[in-house]
Formats: sequence, C-alpha cells, structure tokens
Amino acid sequence: MNIPPIPLSAINNFVQNNLVNRITININNTQSRNTFHHGKHIGNKLITPLPVTINRREMGFIRSKSTIEKACGIVTYEIDDKCKNNLPLLLIVGWRAKIVIILVRGAYFWGACFRDFTISLTGKNKWFIFIGCETDPNFPGEDKSSINKYLKENGNKGSNTLEFEEHSMNIERSISDGNNAQLNIYIRSEGLGLLDRIFS
Repeated sequence: MNIPPIPLSAINNFVQNNLVNRITININNTQSRNTFHHGKHIGNKLITPLPVTINRREMGFIRSKSTIEKACGIVTYEIDDKCKNNLPLLLIVGWRAKIVIILVRGAYFWGACFRDFTISLTGKNKWFIFIGCETDPNFPGEDKSSINKYLKENGNKGSNTLEFEEHSMNIERSISDGNNAQLNIYIRSEGLGLLDRIFS
C-alpha cells in the first residue's frame, strides 16, 4: 500500500494549533498613579518586544510563546522612584501556561492523521503577582526552571484581587485556560477619585 506523504502545511497547522503555547499579558495601568519602568523579562521567547516603560493612563502588552513545553516567565518593573530597604520597589508578574493533549478518537493513518484525530486541549494556567524587592524571601529565582517550579507550587488560577495596602494599590487579575491564554491585570491606586482619573 502506498502511503501518501503528509503535507507540510498540515504538519505546520497541527503544531501551531495544538503544540504551541501562547500567552498574552495585558497590564492596564489607566487607573494608577504609578509609572512602571526598567522592565526586565526572564523565561520563554517573547513574540513582541517587552515594553520597557508603562506610563500612567497607559496599557502594556506582553506576548510569549513556546513549542511543546510550558510557556512560563516573569517580568519585573521598578515602581516610580519608590524603594524598600534602599532597593527599588518592584512589580513582579509571573505566568505559567500549559496544555495537556488528549487523543479522543481516530485511527492513525499517515494519509489522514491530521483529519481523523479529535484532540482535546486542557490545562490550568497560573499567574503570580508580587510587589517587593529581589531580596524578599518569596521572590522567585531568576532562571526558567526556578520560575516554573515556583509557579507550579505557588501560582494562582482563575481570577482574584490582591490588596497591597502598604503601597496603596490593588490589583485585579484573571487568566484563561488552554494553549492561547490571556492574563489580564488591572492596577488601581487606592483613593483615586473621579477627578484624579480624568486629569492624572
């Protein structure tokens, strides 16, 4: 029996749709008094350049991807000129996006392997947000394996709100599951009134 070749386009479509983990991180700073600057990134490849600065009343977008392996990473930003113990105060955002591929049905034939399979993609993605300094005990390591391990053990799922009363900020965030995830982060300064929001 002649086995027809697999079209390269079919292979590429399969990989892109099922084996590539992508995540978009949206940082909404439109209701904050703070400017985030000196951005740094550790982790998987970024699709677009990291915004070095996110000014007040601005949005910041970070896009990352990996093939087969988990998409994980952290970004850090210095917060205005604020310091803690003579060290820059940092906003730290971490993510861990993964998929589990489940083959539901279909026989494997070379000529039809990308047509007869039904694939279910599952996976709970996680996020981590922290305000502090690099010397703080709960600051994750600076290599990808340490970040992945930290997020696996300490990352949060779904949506939640964090209160940072010491720094007069609260942060709402949510993350979607699957291999094309989105992490939304809304940063708000406490006590920011309507006029502040309009004229800040």
